Amino acid sequence: MTLFTGILAVGTIVLAGIAILQWCTLEKTDETLKDTLASTNVTNRPFVFVKEITINPTIMPGYWMFAVLVENSGNTPTREMDYLTISSRSTPTDPGDAFARTPKNGYDVPELIHQRWQGSFLGPKAQMHLLGSQTELPVTVVSKMAADRENYYISGVIHYRDAFSNTPSHVTKFCYALIPFKEGTETRVNYQRCLYWNCADEDCKADRERYDHDLIVANRPKKSR
Repeated sequence: MTLFTGILAVGTIVLAGIAILQWCTLEKTDETLKDTLASTNVTNRPFVFVKEITINPTIMPGYWMFAVLVENSGNTPTREMDYLTISSRSTPTDPGDAFARTPKNGYDVPELIHQRWQGSFLGPKAQMHLLGSQTELPVTVVSKMAADRENYYISGVIHYRDAFSNTPSHVTKFCYALIPFKEGTETRVNYQRCLYWNCADEDCKADRERYDHDLIVANRPKKSR
């Protein structure tokens, strides 16, 4: 009886050990699958960024035309894409602030200057000009801006989701200075990125913090000598 009891106890311990090993293996497999899925999501998720600012003085006679060309470099399409663009001669502030204040349906506010568009779809490896980003300035105005060394700014923010469940939404901010200049008697326009508001996802928080810090420093009263 004692021998049988001992054998039974040993067998129970062995079975328990096997069960623990199986559980550990399943846990490890589950974690591996989760890591693989997360890696796959990152690899295949849509990623929207500004490809270039298109500048064309020939589309409409007497006007310079500007527009924002974006690209989805990912392997899957966007979902619930919602974006806003701002064109102005004033130095840009955070386009995310304007986005938060702008009604979702811009058609309800006819006097609204900012252009917000919902429901856009951008397929994998596809490009598109953002609706509302197409602006035009008269040739005479651009020529005077070149003489006065005045810039024109186009900025905006894009919100979108991907096709995978339980994944965070994404955001891309952009800001460009369009720079008219004279080359002899001819007016030309170039562009370059602004100091702020060119970021994506979690980097936009650090970008905003940098802007807020620099703004405080710039407005700090100067010490009298």
